Amino acid sequence: MNRKLLILTLFIFGLVLVAVVARRGVGEAGLKKQNENLVKKELKLYKLNDLGIELLSPGELIKHDLKIKKVEIIKQGIMYDYSEGAFRISVARFEYAKDNPDIDVIENALLLQFKNVSNKETLKYQKKDLDEGGVKARVIYGTMGYKKLKLPVGFFAKIITKDKYFYQFIITYVDTGEDIKEYSKKIFESIKLVNE
Repeated sequence: MNRKLLILTLFIFGLVLVAVVARRGVGEAGLKKQNENLVKKELKLYKLNDLGIELLSPGELIKHDLKIKKVEIIKQGIMYDYSEGAFRISVARFEYAKDNPDIDVIENALLLQFKNVSNKETLKYQKKDLDEGGVKARVIYGTMGYKKLKLPVGFFAKIITKDKYFYQFIITYVDTGEDIKEYSKKIFESIKLVNE
């Protein structure tokens, strides 16, 4: 593993790991009820001006300034997230110090950490490249088993690289049926770069 990949996995690991943790003591019925309540919430458009991102969300996203230790590789990182029960939205932007980011390296780091937090041989995913008007974009989506949870954890992830920046969008949810899956997908498909 090269040094850049190692550094990236440390950032991505924190985002993914927190994203799939369900509240303690919440069983399958409780998770289904959480999702039923969530999908009833109206989605509103939120603009994250400092990231140049807008998206639909059931609630306000909280900002986190990520403390970067290896500033010679990544100068800064900003993340916003929203969580409710076992559902989570995470949007982040990182700025490389020197080289432009390699989308393949970022993808490998992301998949490595999904593999690390999922149960053995349960990670299933598909990916595709998108034309985002002059920027490189890659979508990865799928499911995985997580600890003793009987229901699969679903996820949508998108990586965008532009100049010295890379953007990382991740939505995770416990897959209790089509309603939560479609709700998550609608949010995911609403995420876009603006003010460019």
